[in-house]
Amino acid sequence: MLDWDCLISSNWLTEYVHRVAIPILKSYGLTVVWVKYRLSRGKGFHLYVKVEPSVSDLLLLKLQLFLGDDRERFSISRARLRAGVNWNRLFEEPDRQLRTIYENPNLHSHHT
Repeated sequence: MLDWDCLISSNWLTEYVHRVAIPILKSYGLTVVWVKYRLSRGKGFHLYVKVEPSVSDLLLLKLQLFLGDDRERFSISRARLRAGVNWNRLFEEPDRQLRTIYENPNLHSHHT
């Protein structure tokens, strides 16, 4: 999960996924299954990235930073992780639906 407190065009977001997110994740031996997003509380959007295989919490935190997660959220998440509490949270409005940006064409559609 990534929190971006800005809005960008869908073209730029798609380009980010293909030029930045997928290559960074691939460099860690990960396969991107899908990328989805939803608008946040008017400040920007939340990006969700499903990868295989699953990763440790520490690597997940590092990847969130490298992929552009909000820096304040990163600092709070790092402190929560060190304290051993539920650290990877986003505050969502329940009525906002996820929109798909990318689905890996080489994987079966049974992934959720």
